[in-house]
Amino acid sequence: MKGSRFGTIVGTVIVVLIVLAGLGLAFMYSGIYDVAASKPPSGLERWVANTVRGHSIERRAEDLTVPDLEDSARVMRGLVHYRDDCAVCHGVPGEGRAEFASDMHPRPPRFFRTPEELARRQERMQQAEGQELTQAERERREQHEREEMRENFWIVKHGVAMTAMPAFGDEHSDDAIWDLLAFVERVHSLTAEEYRDMVASLPDSLVEEHEHEHPEAGAEEAAPGGDTAEAGEASSGASSGG
Repeated sequence: MKGSRFGTIVGTVIVVLIVLAGLGLAFMYSGIYDVAASKPPSGLERWVANTVRGHSIERRAEDLTVPDLEDSARVMRGLVHYRDDCAVCHGVPGEGRAEFASDMHPRPPRFFRTPEELARRQERMQQAEGQELTQAERERREQHEREEMRENFWIVKHGVAMTAMPAFGDEHSDDAIWDLLAFVERVHSLTAEEYRDMVASLPDSLVEEHEHEHPEAGAEEAAPGGDTAEAGEASSGASSGG
């Protein structure tokens, strides 16, 4: 009797799984799901994507060691990378970001603060000046910051599938990625004037070094046996996303 009941339960579970798999395949092939980027994702879609992405990145980044990111030279090197590779999507103080970034789903995070946000941040900091954190609170905050930096490093290095976030690990060393993150930590609190001053104070050597590492599209030599003009057109098309 018990064996018969167990067999019935197992059989029922198998049938349910087969039905669910069939419904899933039917949904995939039906074309009902709208993949248009012009349609904002639903709350359920955001929850599923954020949950999967968050746990995936956390698991793969947990063993990374965060270096000292306070060094001013590291911050300036990171500024060069950010200005050339990241600002178009994530923006800079006083200039915002490219118009197309607002139409992306998921939308790239905005790393700079508006003047109003900076004012509110300053007010909160002044209010918190007289409040001392306990040792446990300080440790929790530091641990959270380390976890966030490890995950940010992994994202920059490996990118995020099915989003507009590319993987920079093939063209940038780990140290260069940490430089970039050192600046990202600073850009949150920069005013437009402070950002312009930092850009104006960039040593020419840093700018030239980065340009040498990433030559403009079309500057590379044509592939052996290939047509130079065609290679240039292909390179131009790839760089523009066409």
